[in-house]
Amino acid sequence: APFEPDLNYRNDRVMWYMNETVRFWLQRVDGLHLLGTQFLAEDDSFVREIDPCNEQNPCEYPTTRYQQMVHDRTQHQPLTHVILAGWRA
Repeated sequence: APFEPDLNYRNDRVMWYMNETVRFWLQRVDGLHLLGTQFLAEDDSFVREIDPCNEQNPCEYPTTRYQQMVHDRTQHQPLTHVILAGWRA
C-alpha cells in the first residue's frame, strides 16, 4: 500500500533500527501484536510473482488479481523466520 513502507531487511542499518524499535516496545508493554509479518522479507532474486490473470483467464469476482497471484516470493521467506526468531530472543 502507498502508506506502508517497504523496508529492505537485508540492509544492516534497517535491521538495527527495527531491532531497536521492537526492543523499545517489548521493554514497555506486556505484549506486542505484529501484523503482516509474513511479508517482512521478499525473495532476494526480486523475480515477479506469477499473475494468473490475463485475457484468456480473467480474475473471478469477488477476488482480486492480488488474491489470485502465487505469493511464493513475497510471503514466508526463510529470512522472515530468522527476523522473527531474533525478536523473540
